[in-house]
Amino acid sequence: MDNTMYTQTGWMCPEPGQVRLNGKEKMTLVSCGRFRLLRRQMAETVRPDGRQDWQIIYVKSGAGDYWTDGECRHVTEGHIILYRPGEPQRYRNELADQPDIYWVHFAGTEVDSELERLGFSQGHIFYVGSSREYDCLFEKIIAELQVKQCHFQELTEAYLRQLLSLFARHRAVQTGAAVRRTAEVEAAVRWFHQNFSQPFCVSEYAKSCGMSPRWFTQQFTRQMGVSPQQYLTGVRMEKACELLALPEPVSGVSELLGYQNPLYFSRVFRKHMGMCPTEYRKKYCSSPEQPFVV
Repeated sequence: MDNTMYTQTGWMCPEPGQVRLNGKEKMTLVSCGRFRLLRRQMAETVRPDGRQDWQIIYVKSGAGDYWTDGECRHVTEGHIILYRPGEPQRYRNELADQPDIYWVHFAGTEVDSELERLGFSQGHIFYVGSSREYDCLFEKIIAELQVKQCHFQELTEAYLRQLLSLFARHRAVQTGAAVRRTAEVEAAVRWFHQNFSQPFCVSEYAKSCGMSPRWFTQQFTRQMGVSPQQYLTGVRMEKACELLALPEPVSGVSELLGYQNPLYFSRVFRKHMGMCPTEYRKKYCSSPEQPFVV
């Protein structure tokens, strides 16, 4: 056992190198691990012909030297390095840089299209930031590959897809393609979905959470694209469509949604759905072949 560095690895097969793919897997894990230098001064990997699978290296902390397209780059914390099948691989980690990295090898017929969809079709090095969610997913993949309980293949694939999606989400926020949701706005969204039938006052809600009403309204509108009241109304209308599929009178649906006046509820519903509740129920929710169901 080499106690000059720390490694933790999980493999798809009991023996490394025995993985055989039949070409039909959509996305499957080959191996995953974590690496840190403890006393060894340097560790280097060189694969002139690359590998047959894909590899992502995530620099959790520290730094390392990575070669892509024939050039060496000093890659720091919060970056991932993507090596595609057949691409030469070379990377070097030195104790002075205190590298702590996760890596994963994977393959499958959908990998190329999935990475393109997520924005990783061009380039090799991407900044994705640091997140405890990344660490947890890597650890879950390693554990599943080590223990190999039933359905571990499906779970590791799901964890990998989640990991790639989180990488893509962070990049989208960094590049301005998406707006980052703050904790305050996420909490408000959850509150709306859990308390849609309750009366809502922006001032009272904001103050109860230690925020100024103006700041909260501005942040919510910027991040969600609609005001808090408009968002709540949208939640109520979605719930109304669900409730109208039940044998509940429109007045009862109105009350369950927090509207004391059924006529006002009907006006709001018509504005959003283009028809009144009774018309919506007749068109979409009841027919001889489709009775009301819960």
